[in-house]
Amino acid sequence: MVFITLDELIPSAREHGHHHFTAMGIITGLIFVFILSGIFGV
Repeated sequence: MVFITLDELIPSAREHGHHHFTAMGIITGLIFVFILSGIFGV
């Protein structure tokens, strides 16, 4: 899933000029996953 994100979404976002929003979305998503995994202990 990470490969698909890096391989498809980031180049597509650069084509349309939204690479900053994409980077912030990926970072926010990773932080959210780390917080949830810490809370649920997975």
